[in-house]
Amino acid sequence: MFRKTASILAFVAVFQIMGGHWVVLQSYAWAKMAVEYSKTAGFLKGVEKTFDGEHPCDMCKHVQKGTQKENADPVKVDLVKLLKQSEILLSFGNHLVFCSISLGSAYSSAVYFFSIRTDAPLTPPPLV
Repeated sequence: MFRKTASILAFVAVFQIMGGHWVVLQSYAWAKMAVEYSKTAGFLKGVEKTFDGEHPCDMCKHVQKGTQKENADPVKVDLVKLLKQSEILLSFGNHLVFCSISLGSAYSSAVYFFSIRTDAPLTPPPLV
């Protein structure tokens, strides 16, 4: 369950970072435009009018502004602040490693190892 949830969350994060939400919105806008334009001029003319670039809908304009804004304003990361206090969770097979790095305190780092149990619980539970 943990692995499946982690995979789904990782996919959603990568999808968002890569701008997949804009692709979904633009695809929806094109489909909507193709249907609307095809009602009056036929299917081929409707598709041609959709992709000619001369008849953008409001959603297409919104997507274009959003992608331009994201490309113009890159995220700025203060590397010094990031290095002063950072925490990392790594997964190696059946082991999780949690690293906490704090350069501003007396303890420079702390590393914790956790094991993930993969064996099934005893059935029935042992009597005490």
